[in-house]
Amino acid sequence: MTDQKQRPTIVLPRELMQQWREQVWFVKNEAEREERLMECAAQWGYEQRGEVNESKLQQARDHQLDATLAEVSFLTSRVQLLLRRLDPDSRLKPPSDKE
Repeated sequence: MTDQKQRPTIVLPRELMQQWREQVWFVKNEAEREERLMECAAQWGYEQRGEVNESKLQQARDHQLDATLAEVSFLTSRVQLLLRRLDPDSRLKPPSDKE
């Protein structure tokens, strides 16, 4: 079974392709030169993949931190409410026998 998902088109910056060509200009064998260019492209792609994943992971960490802080804030407000209910000065006092 093949995966039919459409993959995004990767467009290499022209400056980057030119830089790679300059790095392999001295290789006389055309097949070897193409291999080296493919290695450059594969390495670049691998590095891009790592950056994208790290970015997504950081976004997920930030989202989780925000959710945790919101939960802590909610729980803190609930605890404060419960403490007010337990505060003897804020409780309604039953009427005394004299009253």
